[in-house]
Amino acid sequence: MKVLKFLIIAAIAILAGIFGYGYSLPKDVSITRSIVINAPSESIHPLVNSFQAWRNWAPWNTEKDPTLKYTYEGSEEGVGSKQIWKGKDGEGNMVITKSDPKTGIEYDITMMEKKEAGSIVYEKEGEGTKVTWTFNSTDMGAINRIFVNMFKGQLEGYFDEGLEDLKSYVETGEKKSDKEENAKVPEGEQK
Repeated sequence: MKVLKFLIIAAIAILAGIFGYGYSLPKDVSITRSIVINAPSESIHPLVNSFQAWRNWAPWNTEKDPTLKYTYEGSEEGVGSKQIWKGKDGEGNMVITKSDPKTGIEYDITMMEKKEAGSIVYEKEGEGTKVTWTFNSTDMGAINRIFVNMFKGQLEGYFDEGLEDLKSYVETGEKKSDKEENAKVPEGEQK
């Protein structure tokens, strides 16, 4: 009986510690990454404004998750365009809520039954365009705070990879990650 009482008290203490730690983390998290692309925003926008075009540069793809399936609803591009996905790591959807070829897009993203917001914004920089990709998660509970903070660095890496591939695709017509993969394959054995 004493052992059972001890185990119950220990379990409660561990759970209190986990929730206490979670609630000590910020309830709002923002991930922002940027890159300069040597092209005007009007050349970038068609690849950002259509979720079907994201296949050309977005970091989440069937190479990373062979079970990943995408479906699309609404308009093919612009406001109302919707992407729905399901894969081994979960499911969700994104909907473009604002679109302008000079300034970028805003979108709502729903994962784990929680609606968040994101944007891809263009700013003229020299002869090119600075593209800034942002994800905002607000008012998170304790478990989500722990989860997002544990994987924030990985998410930043995905955003960087996606922006590098967007830059490469706009400037050369080929994803940077494809070029690097092909560079590793001996000549005559290109995929």
